[in-house]
Amino acid sequence: MFKKRLDIKLIAVIVITLLIGFGVQAFINIKKEHADLYEQTTKKSSLLAGSIIKTIQNNMVVGRADIAHRVFQDLKTGYEIESLEITKNNGAEAFTDYETINDVIKRLESKGKDADSETLSEIKRFQNIIKDERERGIVRKGKVVREVDQRVKGVLETGKELSYHDEASGDKELHVFLKPIFNDGRCYKCHGSEYSLRGVLRITSSMSEINKRIAENRNRILIISLLTILMIGITLRIALNLLVTAPIGKIVETLKAIASGDLTKEVKIESDDEIGELGKWFNRMSKNISLVEIFKRIQDTINQTTTASGQISAIAAQQEKGETDQAASINEITATVEELSSSARQVNERAESVAAQSKDTLKIAHDGQKSVSATIEEMNNIKEKVETIAENILRLSEQAQQIGTIINTVNTISEQTNMLALNASIEAARAGEHGKGFAVVASEVRKLADLSQKSTAKIEALVREIQAATNSTVMATEEGSKSVDAGVKRVMQAGDTITAVITTIKDTVDAFAEITIASRQQSMAIDQVSEAMGDINQRMKQRVAGAHEMQQAAESLNQLGKELQAMVSKYKF
Repeated sequence: MFKKRLDIKLIAVIVITLLIGFGVQAFINIKKEHADLYEQTTKKSSLLAGSIIKTIQNNMVVGRADIAHRVFQDLKTGYEIESLEITKNNGAEAFTDYETINDVIKRLESKGKDADSETLSEIKRFQNIIKDERERGIVRKGKVVREVDQRVKGVLETGKELSYHDEASGDKELHVFLKPIFNDGRCYKCHGSEYSLRGVLRITSSMSEINKRIAENRNRILIISLLTILMIGITLRIALNLLVTAPIGKIVETLKAIASGDLTKEVKIESDDEIGELGKWFNRMSKNISLVEIFKRIQDTINQTTTASGQISAIAAQQEKGETDQAASINEITATVEELSSSARQVNERAESVAAQSKDTLKIAHDGQKSVSATIEEMNNIKEKVETIAENILRLSEQAQQIGTIINTVNTISEQTNMLALNASIEAARAGEHGKGFAVVASEVRKLADLSQKSTAKIEALVREIQAATNSTVMATEEGSKSVDAGVKRVMQAGDTITAVITTIKDTVDAFAEITIASRQQSMAIDQVSEAMGDINQRMKQRVAGAHEMQQAAESLNQLGKELQAMVSKYKF
């Protein structure tokens, strides 16, 4: 039903949208109301805390701790307060610690004559009240110390007010307000000025009434929202039924009548809105296309088509038979041409193979010719290098002879130096004590001359060996030069032979190229004939298939005409 009814779909979308909107608005209002009530509770607790602290301080300054204690106890039972307590900076709860009274009395008595006698007397009176309570069996346990809440510690450290929710008491939600109690200058005479804070006042209020009011407002908003949405839904249902669903239903009924074959029906126009425009233009469309006239023409055309399709079917059958016979003849011609094309293709392939081999042979011959040319060039380079080596060796031999001459000169000088050193030694010996230094020098010079003679002898032997080696090398280079000349001549003869072979191979390649071209042209001509015959054969097959399809189409057209005639006969016109 939901899928078939447009009005239900629209109402569902609108109702869901309203539910979301009202829900968001209700949530925002409830959150804002909760925040406002929480802020009011905080302000109320702040005002109450200020009043309590002021009352206690005014009584404590004049030494009336008993009045301050009694007022504090009375306040615990009023103002919708769950609990009221003062935590001192030492962790003890105020008015349960008698040690503080003793400390105050000691501090005042220590001042002697400067002490405030009136305040001291009031405090001692409060001390007597305590003694009286003890005598009557009311015993206070003295200093009460408990674990201080972390938030209280924070207020003692920062000196700033703090408010928060406390759900530690089960389902009961509490509002806690912490206000620091500063050590006023008036308090210094009793409590000293060591601490800037005397303690923290903790006011705990129940949030039950606030939560109750919020719940009542929430329920009231939900009921109003649901009633509003219900009224809107009912109004929309009635409006959609009158303005949309009913007019569209009438148009649908008219369309069903036309679909069933009654082409005389028209849509009744009852409004000028979009639905009325839809009906008006539908009526105009049905009039403009003249469905009755069209159906009459269709019936006449169907009759003519049925007659013509029978004639086309007979002609197509005759044409199919003729095309089939002609296609058989063309198939035989095509087979013969394909055999001829195959033979020509084989001849062409063999000619191309021989031509390719000839080209490879020609390439190898060219490569050989290039190798011979390179070999000749390298042989000439070797010949030039051998001649250069021979010239260098001859120059080396001449230089070795010059070295021998120089060594002979050095050897002669060494012999003379040796003789001079010997004579100098003899003269130094004759000189006695004065010639000792000169004798040492002469001895060193003689050793140096002997060493020079030995070195020149070795160098002379090496020069002789170099001269002998250069002579042998000169002879070898001359023989190598002759061998290179002979090799160059043989390589040049091989180059001439390869050139003659290349000329012969070129002639062969040219001849086979002409054969290949002629064979290729013949093969191409046969392929063209074969392709043309294939095209003719394909066209003949297409014509045969076309004739067959034409016959089938004519039969189908005839059958379709009969079916259309039966369909048109169902309509009234």
